[in-house]
Amino acid sequence: MKMLMAGAALLLSASTLHAQQIEWKQVQNTPKGLNLPQGIQLDILGITLGESFDEVKPKFEKLLAEVQPASKPAPPQNRVLSEAEIEMNVIANREAINRQSSYQAHGGTGPAHVQESETVINYPVPGGNIQAKYVSVLTLVRATAGSGPRPIRDRIEARFSAPSSGRQLYAVTRSLTYYEQSDQPRVSELMNRIVAKLRMQPQVLAGVGTVIYRFQFHNGQSVSPAGATFSSCSAQQAEGFSSASLRSINASGNCDVVFNVEVRHGISRDHAQLISFSLGDNERLKANLGTDYAYMQNYVRELLGRSRGAPPKL
Repeated sequence: MKMLMAGAALLLSASTLHAQQIEWKQVQNTPKGLNLPQGIQLDILGITLGESFDEVKPKFEKLLAEVQPASKPAPPQNRVLSEAEIEMNVIANREAINRQSSYQAHGGTGPAHVQESETVINYPVPGGNIQAKYVSVLTLVRATAGSGPRPIRDRIEARFSAPSSGRQLYAVTRSLTYYEQSDQPRVSELMNRIVAKLRMQPQVLAGVGTVIYRFQFHNGQSVSPAGATFSSCSAQQAEGFSSASLRSINASGNCDVVFNVEVRHGISRDHAQLISFSLGDNERLKANLGTDYAYMQNYVRELLGRSRGAPPKL
């Protein structure tokens, strides 16, 4: 494949490749609930694994509207990040372009916003590059009034696969920070509600000032592997488009889906200063990332194969 791409690239002209965009087409649709026990639905604020970007975004906007009145958004602010990886002599530059719409908060709670982060992958070839891009992350930051002058900070982040696998949600996280001691909720009450909803007991991993309550699933069943650690099962992220990235997802083989509730102790061990919810479908990520990676590789290869200029007259 390396030789095919390198040789075909020489046949392309600069005008052919300049600003060439991959045309996305959905080729896979992984069903919702595929890796969970029957009858169990995991969600964070009604946001469920396997939902599409178009299904999740209105939910984010509704959550924002709960604490912020409708107002005119500020001009978009762009922030560009980049990293590079090499796979089979193809350099993929991964950039995140953040388009942020800010809304002025009321009551002195500070600005709240929904932010879209766009992944851009460039495949440089002689004379130009071939580019693939899609919105990969939605972030909501908001604050709600508490009992004192400092509000409760609420941050929600949703991660999506590329359009070729349906722009599916494969991970969602939520963190709540309680700055006022009087706002800190009781951990026992929170976990009782979660256990009643899921009808199962979590693994409990205790650390210094922190505890993780973990609900882990493998082959559609709840599991509690021996020797579990804080990092042995977590909601993973797409770190790049390569075969190495695929191999690193759910490397243990028993962390198909995970719901972690991490608590940082507050004024007592039964009070939370910070609560972090993390829900991820690692097997969905692995399947979808594999589909997206293959789609982009095949698209570039086919484009290089059919892009030929007319030979000169002799």
